Amino acid sequence: MYLHRMAVELAAAILARRKLRLGSIWNESGRRAPYRAVFVWPDQGDDGPSPIAAFAFTSAWQGIAGSQTHEANDIDRHVSLGVEKGTLGSGGVPQLRVRRWLLGMCFFEGCPWTEVAFPWPQALQAVSNG
Repeated sequence: MYLHRMAVELAAAILARRKLRLGSIWNESGRRAPYRAVFVWPDQGDDGPSPIAAFAFTSAWQGIAGSQTHEANDIDRHVSLGVEKGTLGSGGVPQLRVRRWLLGMCFFEGCPWTEVAFPWPQALQAVSNG
């Protein structure tokens, strides 16, 4: 079961005294939203008592309720990336740049999906302009 495996990884991170950060859904208004994720954070630097805002992108494909292969609350596929948020692109779509992979657990049931855009890496721009 996916969530059980992720809980084991988070417990191991806690025992190893790794940094954890709570995550909530971003919105343009900047209003606070309930926490819906917990991530193991890189151990670089001292965040102090009030760490600066950071962003994570999570792509998820939720399991199907009643599925014989997954629990109803399980996530079939999920990856979280630490990102840098750039300006809003056309149509208000946030522009994101990947900085690192993140380990974590997310609870997005009932949350709306948001479109984002990742620019092509510099090394691939010549290929895409082909």
